[in-house]
Amino acid sequence: MITIETKIINTGSWMKVSIVSVENGFSQVLKNGQWVNETVEPERFETEILTFGQCFGSETECEKFMSAKLFKSALATIKKNWKS
Repeated sequence: MITIETKIINTGSWMKVSIVSVENGFSQVLKNGQWVNETVEPERFETEILTFGQCFGSETECEKFMSAKLFKSALATIKKNWKS
């Protein structure tokens, strides 16, 4: 199952806000014509859907941005229309 989440990414000198698609599954390789799991436990796979170009100085600034009506509206639209 794929879920859509927000994520604050610390780049070292500043922070950014991203919306990501998250799916849990196994890393697999093809051996002798069959797919074989490389891991015993499922892993978390993230795909970046949208990253906002504004840079933030702190996590508090990121959270304030994510609580804004425009951001919440964009996130809701993506969640509603995202297809895997």
